[in-house]
Amino acid sequence: MLEIIKYLVKLENVTLDDVIAIANTKSSKRGAFNEKIFLEKVLKNDQILLRHFINYYSHFYGSNKKT
Repeated sequence: MLEIIKYLVKLENVTLDDVIAIANTKSSKRGAFNEKIFLEKVLKNDQILLRHFINYYSHFYGSNKKT
């Protein structure tokens, strides 16, 4: 993996220190992988609303399936 990072650093014409500084800044703002939590996908607002709607009403109709 380090070889890939070294190649990308060279390709982007930055230093490894630049990459580490950016990673540290993002990590402090958004959190790190320390708790092994990661983003699987991003949903559009209408998908989120539909998912909440289905989850909410599934409680009334006895469905245990969550989306």
